[in-house]
Amino acid sequence: MGAVRRHLVPAGVTLVTLVVTVVLVRRYDWEPAGTMLTVITPVLTVALLAYGAPLVFPGQAPAPTGPDPAPPRQGDSTPVGALPARNRLFTGRAGQLDEIHRQLQAGPVAVAALHGMGGVGKTQLALEYAHRHAGDYPLIWWVDAEQTTLLAEKIAALAGPLGLPPGPVVETASGVLAALARRSGWLVVFDNAEHPTALAPWLPTGPGHVLITSRNPAWEHLAATIDVDLLPRAESIALLTRQLPGLDPATAGALADELGDLPLALAQAGAYLARTRTDPRDYLTQFRARRGAYLATGDPPLYAGRLDTCWSISLQRLHTDAPAAVWLLQACALLASDPIPLALFPTLPPPPTPPAAPWVVAVAAAPARGRSGRAGSGRRGRGLLAATPRRDHDHRAPSRPGRDRRPAHRRRTPHPHRHHHPPPHRRHPHPQRGRPS
Repeated sequence: MGAVRRHLVPAGVTLVTLVVTVVLVRRYDWEPAGTMLTVITPVLTVALLAYGAPLVFPGQAPAPTGPDPAPPRQGDSTPVGALPARNRLFTGRAGQLDEIHRQLQAGPVAVAALHGMGGVGKTQLALEYAHRHAGDYPLIWWVDAEQTTLLAEKIAALAGPLGLPPGPVVETASGVLAALARRSGWLVVFDNAEHPTALAPWLPTGPGHVLITSRNPAWEHLAATIDVDLLPRAESIALLTRQLPGLDPATAGALADELGDLPLALAQAGAYLARTRTDPRDYLTQFRARRGAYLATGDPPLYAGRLDTCWSISLQRLHTDAPAAVWLLQACALLASDPIPLALFPTLPPPPTPPAAPWVVAVAAAPARGRSGRAGSGRRGRGLLAATPRRDHDHRAPSRPGRDRRPAHRRRTPHPHRHHHPPPHRRHPHPQRGRPS
């Protein structure tokens, strides 16, 4: 009503002026009034049109004026969603973080792919970039791209934050891609994508950014590729000393050398030492002896036996401290690499060997107490299991090695390229992307 009242004053003045002028002309034949009528009418009309915004009556949508409004920034109604928690121990990689930023800022539609062998920290690098630049994007979406058959479901989960109505999964996912093509200021991360041809139909277009992590280097036709390698020695030492305050640089350097500067091995060894309070020099001696036994078999293991050795030491300690946890770990290793609902555990039989401890109760309590580090340390503290809150858009769960004592990098998962369903609007491979030069 305020807009209506605003126009009543000039409209009333115009109407009264015109009526008085007409009366003067017709009744008194006052010629100057006729001249006044021809002059004042357009003047008052222009004044009325220039007075404020166009008149809008209640129930009528205002006509759009000016350029389209800018997209909402972080903190407005559009949330930053589905981003895993930041790794507080992230160390180094400054040059690669700058390179990601440079590649993504090179064009209005930019795609960058981080590739490297497993365990070098591609996911953590992408996650750190997303957190550092969260203020640059109204919307960030994290997609676990390991299983191609679930890509539509992961993308369709973005419909809610975009304000799209729910519907069948594939159609909803197509609607999400179409919505992203019409808006700017978004970042979508596809974590652990292995097959470019399978992911291509699901890559969003439009003025936004896409970041991919993969072990596969063959992304040149879709993205600017960035190689992620082992950590420089100085950064390996810095990572260990962040996990183990007080660790002397010489011992840290020796550990980094034995662990091959592999971030995953460094993180697992550091977690083990921090929770068990094992003397790092004793761990180093044990690690060298056990890794030597692996290498002596004559069959060169992956990563020169470093991850195998880390897992072997952790599992040996679990056999002593919590035998039931070892059995549980082996049971979990038979399941897919996704979050495991706690409700599943009470349906499992108890461990086949003593002790017959209430292990189900202990595991069920892990989410409540494990985060504080006081309970469940035998499982969580070694970095072998992790409790995560249930979310519809869960990112990739921690790997669950343990089947036949094989770490995750030694096991093959079902091929994710089967049963691939591209969205209806994109039945052919993704067109050539504008790769930043």
